[in-house]
Amino acid sequence: MKKTYLALFASALTSAAIAQDVVVFGDSLSDVGQTGWLNKATYNQPNGTPNALYNEHVAKTLGSTLTASSKGGSNYAYSGGVVVPTNSQYTNVQSNVAVAQQIQNYLANGVKNDALHVMWAGGNDMPAILTKAIASQDALQTVQTESTVAAQNSAQQWAALKQAGVSLLVAPTVPNVAYTPSLFQQFGASAASGFAATVEKVQTGYGETAKKAFQDAFDANLAALNNTTQTNLADFENARMQVLTNTVGALYQSPLGAALAAAIDQKTFTDTLIQQYQQFATQAASATSFLNSATTQALNSVGGNIVRIDTDALFKDMLSNPADFGLTNTTATVCASTTQAVCTATDQASADSKLFADGFHPGAVAHKVMADYILNVLKAPSEVSVLPQLALHSTEKTFDFARQQSNSNRLLKQETKTVQGIAAYQRYHEGDAIYAGLKAQFTPQWQFSALFSQSDLEASKGSTQG
Repeated sequence: MKKTYLALFASALTSAAIAQDVVVFGDSLSDVGQTGWLNKATYNQPNGTPNALYNEHVAKTLGSTLTASSKGGSNYAYSGGVVVPTNSQYTNVQSNVAVAQQIQNYLANGVKNDALHVMWAGGNDMPAILTKAIASQDALQTVQTESTVAAQNSAQQWAALKQAGVSLLVAPTVPNVAYTPSLFQQFGASAASGFAATVEKVQTGYGETAKKAFQDAFDANLAALNNTTQTNLADFENARMQVLTNTVGALYQSPLGAALAAAIDQKTFTDTLIQQYQQFATQAASATSFLNSATTQALNSVGGNIVRIDTDALFKDMLSNPADFGLTNTTATVCASTTQAVCTATDQASADSKLFADGFHPGAVAHKVMADYILNVLKAPSEVSVLPQLALHSTEKTFDFARQQSNSNRLLKQETKTVQGIAAYQRYHEGDAIYAGLKAQFTPQWQFSALFSQSDLEASKGSTQG
């Protein structure tokens, strides 16, 4: 890994050394294989051995082995895990899908005060939130309401751990779901249904034929991404645009072509489809950002030592600079599925060059990058004294506040070529902070912020020992 991520939240670590044991809560991104549940969300090496997840790499570096809780270990994560139980139908089948239940199970067995605790969840809540938003009359309000509920649940879960004696929690953010192949596939399915409905209105009885034609063309062009190469984020987006363009082109070359051409020209159809996708992706990205921001604020309100790992930014960097991480393909997947069916890579080098293992889960290289990221963040501020700890913690709060301001701009856009003042007072568990500054919006994408903060925070040394 050529790039070293020293996260804005690294300063949350106290002067205690890193713990050896690792305790994990979450979803399929962390589930190493619970008994009687879904498969580990990765592909196998040619010898049949599953690749390691990020938390297994972390545990190995710290000198321990991570084992599923159902097998007597300290990894309580279950594939499908959610912070809001009603966001998954699987909670009726397996109660441990609820992160709150995972934590209760752990607390019932006694807290490992010397362990490194990780809670990475929310990724499965995000699709549920988006589904509710699409079905509602006010999508933005629904996203904000549902995200706030999820954030509050995460805070309650951290509070339960903190009250039981856990002094530090690593809590990665949710990566932008718009980047996942799964979301693009869902858009294709939605577009196929929309196309079918339009055709059915014009020619009764032809809707299903039109839907199949669209879906077949989309799937064929999606499969072609396996043979493509991306070197930056623009390549990633262009690859998806090409899939949509070629899908429309295939429709106009099909038996439906003549009727289509009589109703709408090919370029207009293509441009409309691409615009719909871009709007869909933007909304998904904004929703993810809002959830992350709300969760950060809710966790901070509980207090304690929170290490927020910005995996959202990490994944964007892997898309923007794939070669830096040994990746060549950021659009295709190694497997159609990993959790439902075992997938073995016949060519490990080719598999490892892909960012995604399947439509929703990162591949082996991405997990190793994530592990390195976490370890770098944890090691950076170790053995600091109380005074630097306060300075670092104050800086973390300031960066967090700046991030919240930036994230809010994604939902409520500031007009270009304008300057807005910022003034806020926030009370944290460990003290107070005052913020003042300005935000200058130069272009729709470029915002400059200048912040001054004054904090009155109390420090305490953590009880975690190496």
